[in-house]
Order: sequence, then C-alpha cells, then structure tokens
Amino acid sequence: MLLFLFFANFLSSYCTDVTTADLKHVLDSYDFDPKCVFNYTEVTSKTIKFFPKCNTVYGILVLNEKTDLTVSQLNATFNGIFIENNKYLTNARILWRMYYYGDESGAECTFQVMNNPQLDAENLCDYGYMPLYMDLKVKGNLKDCGCQGDEITESTASSYENCTKLLKGFRLDNVIIIENLPSFSNVKLIRGGIDIKNSGVHNLSFFESLDTVKINNEGDGQKLILNLENNPLLERFAMPNLREYLNSESDGIKLANFQGNHPNFCLTIEELSFFLEQQISFLNFDTKLCEDNRTKIATINVCRFVSMSKLPADCNMIIGDLVVNPGDEEYFIKLENVIYLFGALAIQNTTLRDMNPLGGLRYIAHFNRESLNIMILAPVPFIPESLPVIQIVGNPKFEYLAFYELENIITNGNRTAIIQDNHKDLFFFDKGKCKIFGDEKSQSKSYRMHLDATGNQCGQRVEVEWLYSDGCPGLEVWITFLVFGVFFVSESPIRAIFFDRNRAVSQQDARIFHDPRVLSNIEDEHIHLTGKFYQSYKYFEGMRNEQLSWLKESPAEFPGLPKSDGQTHVMCVHVRRGDFLGVGFQASDAHFIRNAVEYIKEKENTKKPIKTVVYFGDDPEFMKRIFNGTKLAKDNLSKNATYVISQNSPSDDMLYSKSNCEVFLLSASHSTFGWWLGYFSINNRVYYMDMRVNYVGAYKDGKVNIKDYFLPSWTPLKFANDNSTIITPNVSSITQKSIPKLFNFSRSCPGNQIFEHYIDEYQNCSVLTNGLYLNYFYTSFSLHGLSNIQHVKGKINIQKIPIQNLSFLKNLTTLKIRNLGIREKIVFNIQDNLKLTRFEMPSLETIENVEDAGIRLFNFENLHPEFCLTIRELIWFLEQEVSFLNLHATICNDSMEIELCHFESMSKLAENCNIILGDLFIGSGDETYINKLEAVNYLFGSLIIRGTNLENLNFLSNLKYIAYLGSGVDSDPKPVIQLLSNKNLRNAELNGVSNVLVSSAPSDSFFENSLSKPMNIIRKTPRTAVIQDNHPDIFQHLNGSCNLINTEDEVLKYRTALNYIGGNCDPLCVFKHSEVTSKTIKSFPNCSMAYGISVFNQKTDLKF
Repeated sequence: MLLFLFFANFLSSYCTDVTTADLKHVLDSYDFDPKCVFNYTEVTSKTIKFFPKCNTVYGILVLNEKTDLTVSQLNATFNGIFIENNKYLTNARILWRMYYYGDESGAECTFQVMNNPQLDAENLCDYGYMPLYMDLKVKGNLKDCGCQGDEITESTASSYENCTKLLKGFRLDNVIIIENLPSFSNVKLIRGGIDIKNSGVHNLSFFESLDTVKINNEGDGQKLILNLENNPLLERFAMPNLREYLNSESDGIKLANFQGNHPNFCLTIEELSFFLEQQISFLNFDTKLCEDNRTKIATINVCRFVSMSKLPADCNMIIGDLVVNPGDEEYFIKLENVIYLFGALAIQNTTLRDMNPLGGLRYIAHFNRESLNIMILAPVPFIPESLPVIQIVGNPKFEYLAFYELENIITNGNRTAIIQDNHKDLFFFDKGKCKIFGDEKSQSKSYRMHLDATGNQCGQRVEVEWLYSDGCPGLEVWITFLVFGVFFVSESPIRAIFFDRNRAVSQQDARIFHDPRVLSNIEDEHIHLTGKFYQSYKYFEGMRNEQLSWLKESPAEFPGLPKSDGQTHVMCVHVRRGDFLGVGFQASDAHFIRNAVEYIKEKENTKKPIKTVVYFGDDPEFMKRIFNGTKLAKDNLSKNATYVISQNSPSDDMLYSKSNCEVFLLSASHSTFGWWLGYFSINNRVYYMDMRVNYVGAYKDGKVNIKDYFLPSWTPLKFANDNSTIITPNVSSITQKSIPKLFNFSRSCPGNQIFEHYIDEYQNCSVLTNGLYLNYFYTSFSLHGLSNIQHVKGKINIQKIPIQNLSFLKNLTTLKIRNLGIREKIVFNIQDNLKLTRFEMPSLETIENVEDAGIRLFNFENLHPEFCLTIRELIWFLEQEVSFLNLHATICNDSMEIELCHFESMSKLAENCNIILGDLFIGSGDETYINKLEAVNYLFGSLIIRGTNLENLNFLSNLKYIAYLGSGVDSDPKPVIQLLSNKNLRNAELNGVSNVLVSSAPSDSFFENSLSKPMNIIRKTPRTAVIQDNHPDIFQHLNGSCNLINTEDEVLKYRTALNYIGGNCDPLCVFKHSEVTSKTIKSFPNCSMAYGISVFNQKTDLKF
C-alpha cells in the first residue's frame, strides 16, 4: 500500500520536546480522521506498530537517537514525503540533512513541497542531499526552487519564460503546436532528463541557454536522461550550449533513446562526439551522421576512410569503416593519433602482432549500412545490413588485444564482435577467457563497452563477412603477383594466386629461381605458396616488356603532377617511414634524400630546362619538410612547383612511374612497393639507399643477397665518412662481416611488441620506437634484456608486473614524446604493480616533447603502499615539468643524498636554505625570520601562513617548485597551501612557482561523501588551497579572481592548478570564519559537507 505523509514536521534530536499541545496545533489545521492520527512523537520499534494504515496520516514525527529501526524497516512504513498546506512553515532546511532512500529499482520516493504560503523554498533544492533528487515537486510556496517540467502542455508552455531550472525533467508528449517553445530559452538546468515524444518539434534549438541535464540513475537502471521518440518532424538535435549530462550516482549509466523520428534525423560531428565523451549509452540509436566535408574541427584532424594506404598520417578522427587488410601492415602506424572512430573496426588476415598504434582510440560510434552510405564516397552493396562493431579475424601473429583508452561504444546496429583465428595465446593473460576490454570494475563502463563476442576464440566459429574499404576496385581487380608484384587488370573474374616462396631459397646459400610461367598451365582456382622476397628480378629476368604490357594504359594527365616531355625532366623519389621506424628497417631519411637528389641531378646532367621531383610515400608531412616549397599535387594544379607530392592511389602511382619517372630514387631500400615503382619507371634507371647502411632485418640476418635483390644496372648510394657526400659503393667488395666496422649506428627495436618469452632478444637494442609496453609479466627475471636501452620514443606503460623497482632500465637517458597543449595523454604510466616500492631510474635525464608546448603527464597508480620517491627523483620530475594524473607515493625516508633543511620552526630554520623538507609554517611572531626564505627554490611539504602581519609574499619570490606528498597514500588529503587570518595580506602572488606536485589517494575516497561528485576531474587529487580571513583586497589586482599563480600559459596553468576555497575565494559551502561563536555560527553553511577550519576556544559562547 502506498502510504502518504500529508504533513510532516521533521525534528532532530536537538529540538525541544514535542508536546500534546503541539500535536493538537497540527490537527487543528485539518479535517482529519481520528483513525489516521499517529499519537506518538518519537518513531521507534515499539511506536511504529501503532502507525495508522491510512493513505494520509497526521502527526509529528521525531527521528532521533532512540529510533532503533533499519532503513528497510522505515521504508516499509514511509513511502513518500508530502509537505503541503502549512501556513506557518517558513524554513524547510532541515530537509538538507536528510537522505531519502528509493526502492530496489532506484525509483525515487514521492517528494512534494506544495502550497506553503510562507515557505521560501528558492534554495531548498540546491544544498545538502537535495541535489541528489530529480523528481521533486516544489510549487505554490512563497518562493519555489524551480519550475515543474512534467506539467507542460500546449496551453501552459508560455508560462515558463522566466524559468531557469526545471524539476521532474522536461516532458513534452503529444504537443504538436510548438510556437510557445521559445518560452524555454532561459532554462539552464533540467533535473530529471528530457522526454520529447509524439511532438511537432523540428529541433531542440529552443533550449538556447540549457547547460546541464541531470538524472539519478543507479547502476544499470533504465531511466532515460534523453528520450527523442516518434517525433516525425525532428531532423536535427541542434542544442547549442549544452555542456554536460550528469548522473548523481557516480557509477550509474547515462541512458538515451533516439527512435522513430524523421528518417533524415542526423547528428553533427560535434554532437556525436559530445554524446561519446559524455559517456552516454543508447537504448536505440536511430540516427546517422550529418553530411560534413570538413577536414579539421578545432584541433581535431578529420579523415574519411578510403583505404589504409590513402589514409593521412595525422588523423584524430576517422569517418567510415576502418579496415586493415593484408598488405596494410606498413600503414598501421598511421593510427597512433586516432581518438574517434565513426564506423566499424576490422583487422583481418594481417601479420600484425598487436594493436598498439591504435591504443589511443577512445570512442567508437558504429553505424549500420544505411547510415554508412552517408559517410562514404560511394554505396557499398556488398556490406551486410549490420556490421560487427569489431572484427579481428585471421591474424595468426596477433597475440595481444588491448584497447588501452576506449571509453564508449555507441551503435545503431548489432553490438557484436567477432574474434576468430588469431594467435592461440590472444587471451593468454586472461587464462583463455574472452575479455576484449579486460577486467572492468566500473558497472557503467561495462555497460557502455558491452559487446556480444563470438568467433572461435570467444565462442562458436562463425561464417565471416569480410569487410572491404570503399577504396577497393569494383569491376577492375588488381592481383598481387610476386608479393606486391606485377599488376594485372581484367574485367572478367580473376583467380586469387599465391606463390610458393619457399622454393626461392635452397638449403645452401645459392638461390634457385623458377620461371613463373610454369604456373600458366595450372587450372586450379587457387595456388597457395609460401616464402619470402619474391621480388627478386631473377624470377622474371628478361620479362620486363611483357610485364609492362600487363599494366593498363596511363592517363594522359595526372592532376598536379608534371609530365615528362622534351622540356620537363621528372625525377621520382619513393619514401617509406611508418612501420619501418617501428620494426627497425631502413626508413627514409630527409638528410640522405636531400643529398642524394642533388647528387643524382649532377650525375644525370639533363639538358631539359625544367627539372622537377615527384614524391611517392606514406608520410606527406615528412616529405614536405625535405625541400622548401614542396606542394601537394592538389595544390599544384598549375604545375609550377619543383617538388610535388603525389596523392594518387598506389595503382595510379605505378602508371605514373611507367610514363613519367625518368630517374628513380628508392630511399628505403627494402620497400617492396618502392622497388616495383622503380622497376616500372620509364628507363628503369634506379638509385637506391645501400641496404647495408643502418639496417636491422633480413639483410643482417643473412636472408637477402643484394646481388639477387637489385638489378645490376641499379646504383647503390651511401654517405662517405663526412655524412654529407654521396658515394656509390661497390656491391661486390663489401661483405656482411665487414659491416660493423664500416657503419656504427644505434640499433632501434619496437617497444610495443615486447613479450615475456622473447625479451632477451632486446639485449642489443639501444633505442625503442613506438614506446615501451610491459604488461602482465609473471616474472621480472627476464627484464634484464632491456638494460641497454638508452632512448625510448613514445609512451612508457608498465602494468601488472611483479617488480620492486625500475632499475632494469638503468641506462635509459631520454624519453621522447609528442603531446600538444593540455591534452591529457599519459606518457609514462606505472600502474597496478603491487610490489613496486622504488622508482630507481638513475640515468634518466631528459624528457623531450617534440611539440613546443605540451604537458608531460605521468601516472603512478595502485602500487605498493610503501612506494616512495627520493628528493632527487622529485626534483627531476619538478624540473622536467612533469604533471601527474595520479601520484600514489610518499617521500622516501632515506632521502638524504642531497643537502636540505628539515623544517621545525621559523626560529630554528637555518639561513640560506635552498630546499626545505616538511610543512613550512609561518605564524604570528615569525615575521622577523622571513628573510631566511629568500633563497628557497624547493618546498617538499605544504605552505601554511596564519595570523601574521605580512602584507605580501615577496620573500618567497625564488620559490619555484612545491611537492606535497602528505604523510602517506592513505592519509586524509590536506591543503597544499593555507593562507589564514593574515589581516594585512593584500598580495599573495607566488608567480615564481612553475610546478606543483601533489600525492593522491589510491581511490576516489575524497569524493565518496561529496554531494557534488565531479564528473570531469583533471587530476584525482584535492590540490586544495584555502584562502580565508585575509585582507579583503587580497585579489583585487586580479579583479577578485582567486589565484596565487597567475599565468596565461595554459601548460603552466595546468601544472600549477589548485582548487581554491575559503572566505577570500567565496564559494558555497565554506565557513568563512575560523573561530566558532554565537555570531559566526549564524553564517555556518547549510551543506552536508562544509569546508573550513573551525576553532573552539574561550570565545566559543555556545551550548551543546
């Protein structure tokens, strides 16, 4: 039975005793049924038995220390709060201190405060526990705290024009006439979600001021924060200023529903990104992406996916299905900056080992076929109705699946993933269990990321619908011959042919080269052969003219590219970097290319008046930097540039080379595609970077004979000893054994492909590319294989390894990263290493950020409780401008390796201290000692200045660094800086400070009891500064803005950011006085959690 409490006057234990006269006073106000009167005042296990079984009960309830009932027992009796028609009630702030439990499904209790003519309820909904509740009905009082959003009709809509806050959501159902909707233009906050259905709205632009939508949804409850359903005219979202969706339950889902609206209903790129970033999940997602041709939005580079080869190298957002097919491995590194994917992800039949370059992917919005046609260049009729969100199939070397940063998946198709026929140890670290996203403890994140996984590594084998990028040919099918070989074109069905490359190498060092024409009489549909290095010219010696005839005719013009003729000489240069940088192959080098091009020009000595250079390759930005004035083909339609970058497809590049490349430079000599471009060039006149230079791979391992690999007419190039003069070495005069004497280069190895069972292979590596990733190792013994590493290029990520310190990286000197601005990209992550007690990287000297300005974000999280950092290590972090997302650490007790001053008091402090260890306290009477602080550069502790006559902080002008690690990772967070009761303090600038490090607790315990749980916290630490009871003009020079370290530099601002509270900063819920007296208690904040410092002394004239 639903039980209503029609009038309740809640009294806490400090109220005076309730008398029978008080109860009579209440009853006199109503026409009551005597059977429905609760004749007791205190609610206990004895009196509750006499609680009337009526829909409306009259009485006065006192819940105090004598209330010996559980919450569930109280819920069984009280199921709703009604405070109505009380003509004497003026103050209901007692409600701020009361927490109301909903039912098991998370539904809120009925809560109505209505028709109380003297009650000022304007702030009732904003303090204490009240912000947690959405379904409040507060109306008809002297002042109300919002308008009722569940009472909107065509006739009432016009009455909302002065409303800034809606309670019980925004409900618009069967409202077809919408001319009054602009009345909601002033609404800034909606508590309870938005529900618009069966209406005539075209878009939601009438919410022009709406900033926040908030719900209370526990766990995976199905309350909708946004429902747009069956609105036949709704074509756009168009809510201009919406900033955030909030759930008062920190781990509750935020659920939306888009269903049955206009067929053209679409979201802009910004709107879709917003839903992803706000961690919204969808019950139905019947929408698509609005057409949009932009390639850059703010700082985000937007790319339309055609194929991996055509994909630019700097994409942050990809629109279209991202398909990685065999042959795309070299381009996979292009994905290292991708954050958003609006499409499906397929990695199929590749030789990839992992997906680390895609480790920064955070958001996936997956569309069905109908929606896909909006985003791609042409219809793709062979794509099934609804693609899997993720398809990782047929990658035999793929043994590590990790989506490091993925936060949200939205789809309007099936939430499926197919994981099949990859390396047998793909889920080795999860003991064979199919965990695509690992162990996720957050209930809301598990809901957002859930996919129905299938395939033989996650369940039953399935029939796979292969995905193709829309760059694949339709009628014309290119077939790879001899690895990336000779291209055939046909309009008739063509068989897939694979060659037995094992036949190319005998057991001896000699090579046997079969004539490929022996395959012409084989009638089998598929011929599958294995092996390596099939592009040796000796397989098809004497066949070049025949092979050229297999290529289709070249177009008469290639837009933006020069044409070889009697006036114009064309030199072509092939560039390959991408994956070659990661795997240690000989990648293209700008210094070499510049010198080689000049050498070839001089060597060729053409008489043609116009000399041009055309680049082919995978890194346009790199190619632009080789020579000044280099242009992309699309920017060279007048064809007047000397240096031009081709933007054609690989097949068109091949045709261009056939018709125009008079001389060819192969700058990465092991590139198969570059080899064929040179082979098919007009004159087959090719120069190449000597493979024996700076090469780690097949040549050094003795698997390649240079005389078999390159044609005798081709010319090898290398630098002389001066590293600038190009020379042509004699191929036959240099043996492999002499290479170490002739060339001395650092060995580069991929740091994102390290696995425990073959880490010893890294003993000869001094440089790691693609970062350093160490995850889920069971032992630490083998890590000595990394002891010779000196440089790491990319992120360091060390997780779940039983190590005690990082001394296995004892020779690491440099970490090279790329991070622009204040993007929170972690570059050094030490996480979940439960035995780690020390850092111990003695040689680490420098962090190089290739961007001019960007944060250097580290994360030291969930380590051994005794993990500590030495003073020397902390100084290095401070001076290297490191910031921490989490810093679970203390200061080591043995940090005595450098001279420092231990703080006891200002009077005992030594003169000329450069480093202070301990909380620096300056109190009344210490003003005479402040000159001792003029040389201080480092403070390892907090700063407290209280009760002084100081006017400014100029004596701390040399203070540059503050590191406050508290008393332990489990200690209560305390302010980093406290400026209290300094009546003359007019200027508190600490503008010399350039970095502030603060330790954080290993959990979000600081916010567990907060009523305003932050949803977007830059760093999960309090980082608090309390500024209170100082001179009222302390921040007048900043126009009242509370800030000790004032700067316009966004990176410096990030490093030194503090959360300012206290009376001089004047936020809500702060007690602005220090002494508690009968006068100051009147301004004590009415909040469930108040901030401040309360002093009870002889001036405290209050009674208990």
